[in-house]
Amino acid sequence: MKAIKAWFKDRPKWERSDKKGLIRPAEDCTFFAEIDGKITSYTIPRVIYDFDGASIPRIFWPVVGSPFDPQNLEGATPHDPLYLSHALPRWIADEIAFQLWLPNTGLSGARLRWGCVRSPLGALAWRNGLSERAELAKIRAAIEDTRRKDIEKFRSLWFAPEQ
Repeated sequence: MKAIKAWFKDRPKWERSDKKGLIRPAEDCTFFAEIDGKITSYTIPRVIYDFDGASIPRIFWPVVGSPFDPQNLEGATPHDPLYLSHALPRWIADEIAFQLWLPNTGLSGARLRWGCVRSPLGALAWRNGLSERAELAKIRAAIEDTRRKDIEKFRSLWFAPEQ
């Protein structure tokens, strides 16, 4: 088993997307993953990436909170793009989310959320269909179209070979 740690450069901030029921990072959001001693940064671009918060069925909201509670968003913010891009294996994406939930939810809260993403529903979410592949292609094109001088910081997450 690999040793994994994860943390944010700065605590993420979110804003409502112009797409109903979605949010996005209010500024570029960088998180780090240390896997067996190697640290890699991953950056989610501001404005380009919209997501549905933590994908929590409404029936579980009384137990874990809504998809937009900050304690849930901390782990979901990197988890969703990792599931979309497959930049890392699924179990590592889930462990990164666990590490980011831990400070705000405690061990039992992080384990509960980790159990949800490791469930068969999480396995279904990992399998990208045509719409997810189209979304990834759209995000990649938008990143490249911005002609940002700092485009390299997006490569590890959005342009990595699929795991």
